Amino acid sequence: MPFRHIMRFIHLLRTLIRTCSIGFRAAVKTFTLSEDPTNALVAIKEEGESFSEALRRLTRGRRSLLDFAGDWKDFAEDQMSSYRSFLKAGDRLSKAKLRREFGRRQK
Repeated sequence: MPFRHIMRFIHLLRTLIRTCSIGFRAAVKTFTLSEDPTNALVAIKEEGESFSEALRRLTRGRRSLLDFAGDWKDFAEDQMSSYRSFLKAGDRLSKAKLRREFGRRQK
């Protein structure tokens, strides 16, 4: 008789452990990345942030413009003007290429 009670107790204990552990399991996937994407992710990851949190942050849906507020505040004025010139030159090249490909005249 005592053996039956011990076996029943062990069975109940195993069931309880299995039930409790199901609630605490998290889905884990393993990805293999080559060195350059790994280094890029390490560079982007913020201090104290896990790789999962960094990927979640980077892949979330549309971002608000407020997320970018203040990003250019420490950019030197001479660098900013050369950057604007670079963008304008690229814009002119893009428009010229579109005109060539589609035969449209500049208005």
